[in-house]
Amino acid sequence: MSLGKKILLSIFSISVLIATIGVSSNWYTNSILNQLVRNNVETTNMVELTATIENELYQSLITLIAIKEAQASEPLAITLSEPTEEMHLNNFSSMIEQIKFQIEQLNEIIVAHSAINTNHLTIDIAELNKRFQFYEQLSIEWLEFRRENREQSHQMFSVSITPYFGNNIIPIISHVREEVITQQNDENNLLDAQLKSAGIGIKIVTVFLVFMSIGIALFLYQSIANPLKKLHQGAQILGAGNLDVRVELSNNDEIGELADSFNTMASNLRKRTLARDYLDNIIESIHETLIVADEKGNIVGCNKAAEKLLGYKKNDLINKPLFQLFDSDHADIQKKTPQAVQNKTIETTIVANRDKKIPVLLSESNLMNSKEVFVGKVVVATDITERNKANARIRQSLKEKEILLAEIHHRVKNNLAVVSGILQLQSRYSKNKKVEAALTETQTRIKSISLVHEMLYQSDTMANLNYDEYVLDLILAISKLPLATDKQVKITAETQTVNLDLNIAVPCSLLLNEIIVDRLKNSFENLNQGTIHVILRNLDTSAELSVEHNGAKDSTKNVQESLGYTLIKTLINQLHGTYFEEFLEQRGVHRIRIVFPIDATLI
Repeated sequence: MSLGKKILLSIFSISVLIATIGVSSNWYTNSILNQLVRNNVETTNMVELTATIENELYQSLITLIAIKEAQASEPLAITLSEPTEEMHLNNFSSMIEQIKFQIEQLNEIIVAHSAINTNHLTIDIAELNKRFQFYEQLSIEWLEFRRENREQSHQMFSVSITPYFGNNIIPIISHVREEVITQQNDENNLLDAQLKSAGIGIKIVTVFLVFMSIGIALFLYQSIANPLKKLHQGAQILGAGNLDVRVELSNNDEIGELADSFNTMASNLRKRTLARDYLDNIIESIHETLIVADEKGNIVGCNKAAEKLLGYKKNDLINKPLFQLFDSDHADIQKKTPQAVQNKTIETTIVANRDKKIPVLLSESNLMNSKEVFVGKVVVATDITERNKANARIRQSLKEKEILLAEIHHRVKNNLAVVSGILQLQSRYSKNKKVEAALTETQTRIKSISLVHEMLYQSDTMANLNYDEYVLDLILAISKLPLATDKQVKITAETQTVNLDLNIAVPCSLLLNEIIVDRLKNSFENLNQGTIHVILRNLDTSAELSVEHNGAKDSTKNVQESLGYTLIKTLINQLHGTYFEEFLEQRGVHRIRIVFPIDATLI
């Protein structure tokens, strides 16, 4: 039998035994524990049910007493808060029906409760039901008799119902409850004994399994350890240089096969050696420049690629200091007494024949002997002249494109300034105040767009705009409008760093402009002064733009149908934003808040 089969069979046998014991013991103990839980739950339910029946019986007796007392008292004026005799009778009937239902429930639970000796309890329940029926019949007869003779009905109640209730009904209920608890305790004790027996059995089987495992381990040790010891001794002899060593084993398993492989290896090592020329051919076939230096930093070998790159013959490089081949920017190779360094790759310059400097990607590795002692270095260099030229062309092209893009933003800003100037001239010649106001508002919209392009032109990057700085510039421009200066409205800002690209910055700027101008026009129409506070917050993946003012809130139909209001709704939809408008009573300000994603795809 093979070694693998022996191990697998042993492990399988132990696993099957452990699994069988574990599953069986777990199933048995869980069954007992579940039975304990079920018994306790059922017992609790029955105890609670007997307590409920007892309480209902007491309530029925109290109701009968209330009916008796109502008979004995003089007929007085009945208030709304006092229950009538009819109400007492109805309550008594309901209680009787409820008690019947609960007794049936208790009987059903006892029949289904297989863990309890149901014979005694069934007899007790039958007796309870019998006594209850007699109590019910006795109560009905008393209720009928009270209508005929009230005085004698009182005596009948005192000598029949009350004694029967106390001497026959309540004792049987208490007896049923005590019987349930007693038998449940007996069942629990029996289950506990079974659990203890199961624990003892598991311990005995576990001890047996431990001894069996020890026996299997000893058998495996004899099958594996002794042959491996012979193989270890043979390997030490082979490592010492004796290629005639052989390991003879009679095992017909994997260790025997390993001994055969060991013997074959020793035979092959004796017949063949790895030729130095073979290693040299491998080195020469590498297309990268490869140079080998000893522990003193002198070159001891190189390949043809090194000769071609450096312009030297191999004999000219041998024994030459390695550091002389590199420019002064490589500090490690500059050391005349090299030390072991971590393997790394850097860009540097190699000095070829006639002081020609060639940029290379240099990989430097340590050479260690069998005792992990530093004995030299291996340097591999790759000519990156063409790659550097390509990178330079890419950088130049990128710089030209950045200049062109900046010029485009500058020209767009200038063109918008021209348009704004034309609108300003046109507004001066206009005799219509509404037309003049509309032209002024259009100027602010153009100014908000122009500021975006101006800041992008002045920014180091054309991709994003520091929008927090832009908000301050836009507020400064709006503060100079006649709408703000005539009414002495102060506009302030509180910003956090938010970067937006052009596609989001432009509609966001128009939106902020429209909200501020709209508030200046409508919220301060009848006020001479006030404040507008702009808040910009960074919410990681989104931004929050808030405008607070202490003016009047104007939401009339004319405002909602204005161009500014239409632009606000359109720009919020374009930004995929959410609009909130609220009044902060504690501060006495109105707030408009827009939350929009920073990286939204605009529609």
